Amino acid sequence: MVIMDNSSTAMTGHQDNPGIDWSVTKDRKAKKVEIEPLVRAMGVEKVVTVNAFNVKEVKEGFEECLKFDSTAVLITKGECIFVSRKPKPAFTVNTDKCIACHTCFKVGCPAVVIDVVKNEKNGKFKAKIDPTLCNGCSVCSQVCPTGAIEPPKSGKESLAE
Repeated sequence: MVIMDNSSTAMTGHQDNPGIDWSVTKDRKAKKVEIEPLVRAMGVEKVVTVNAFNVKEVKEGFEECLKFDSTAVLITKGECIFVSRKPKPAFTVNTDKCIACHTCFKVGCPAVVIDVVKNEKNGKFKAKIDPTLCNGCSVCSQVCPTGAIEPPKSGKESLAE
């Protein structure tokens, strides 16, 4: 089982829920209900919690849960980008390194778009990051096999860290 904890109830309009530390009226702090102890209290022996924006962690978490013989729960934690209080600078594509393999497009991020620059070897268009849509999560950068998707030069860490 996978529980995707984004600190919001996204499918119904980003309402608050017991997993955040503010009251519904946002006028005072409230007790946050942690998902992992709740799942363990239901008798689940194998619970793995990972950073939703760290591709390697998520993959390893899935593998660990799949090896378990009984019910296992993977909890991915990562604040919903639409309610994030931590905006990050946009990533960029180094077109000299990009081989137009299109692995980054498979992430499904709306910020990863097709550039007008073509790869001379395969004739495919290279990737480009739309800075108005990029939230700095770094997922595209983590899957790029050539390291062509580079972090912002500001020195701020990505959401994966």
